[in-house]
Amino acid sequence: NTNYLRWKILFPELKKIISDEMDGTLNSILGENYEITSVLWQRNFHIPENIKDEAFSNFWHFDFRRHKKKWARVMIYLNDQDDAESLHWFKKEDSLMAIKNKDYGRYSPENLPKYLNNLYNTSPGPLGTMNLVNTADILHRAGMPLPGKFRDVVFVILQSKNAVWEDSFNFINNPADVT
Repeated sequence: NTNYLRWKILFPELKKIISDEMDGTLNSILGENYEITSVLWQRNFHIPENIKDEAFSNFWHFDFRRHKKKWARVMIYLNDQDDAESLHWFKKEDSLMAIKNKDYGRYSPENLPKYLNNLYNTSPGPLGTMNLVNTADILHRAGMPLPGKFRDVVFVILQSKNAVWEDSFNFINNPADVT
């Protein structure tokens, strides 16, 4: 897997940084036997309001489980992020309410179902902030940088080699895609 090898060349200390900072938490979620399966660096710029298309995960969405084995995402901020550009997310209870109502599509901020308005949280933090996020099960979106600002993030996907999802929340992919 060239992507797997590429992160080892470009970010050789990444695994050590994550395990030094988060190993206990990751072990409690993924078990002791997990691995980095992908690393992605992303820079997001401000998009003018007249452009209504989705650009970089700035619409509300779920990532869904995609695999039977548990996985999680670590976000590492490569610049300071205020409320506007940081991750926007819903608590799991509110995300489950959206799924029960079959609201698991992709929604622009202005088209988010009304019952979810103003329930979301943001994750501001300085350069170097590391967030552990379950984007499989929570409704979330990328923040929108203000004019003249940008958002630099490294996304690290960690997957368990053994642990499976334990709850009855039993879909792997978007239920809307299942025929």
